Amino acid sequence: MIVVNAKGTFVGVSIVPGILMGLNALAEGAAQLPNVSLEAPGAVVAKNTVDCMKSGAVFGHASLIDGMIERINEEMGEELAVYATGKFASVVLPHCKHALKLDEHLVLKGLNIIYNLNVNRKIK
Repeated sequence: MIVVNAKGTFVGVSIVPGILMGLNALAEGAAQLPNVSLEAPGAVVAKNTVDCMKSGAVFGHASLIDGMIERINEEMGEELAVYATGKFASVVLPHCKHALKLDEHLVLKGLNIIYNLNVNRKIK
């Protein structure tokens, strides 16, 4: 999670393992747990192994995101706008309690801006 204050100044970062990393670690580290697709099950309290893994991954990450938003806002002393990006953001965000703006390509857009600034800069 990258934190930028209301003035647009970079403040810092918090690194969290990704949702797919967690699912893969479960499947690889526990002999009886399968690889599962990433989607929300019908309930938080699931009744079978596959749905239990999906619940932990999706609802667990939604809770992690909500908790981090609360802690960051408290630390910053203000409520900051929150943007989500990445391949699996659209799976998790509907289950978050906080309002987040989804832009799955935000990082690529930023890299494109940096690229264009460097291409257009005349090197002396």
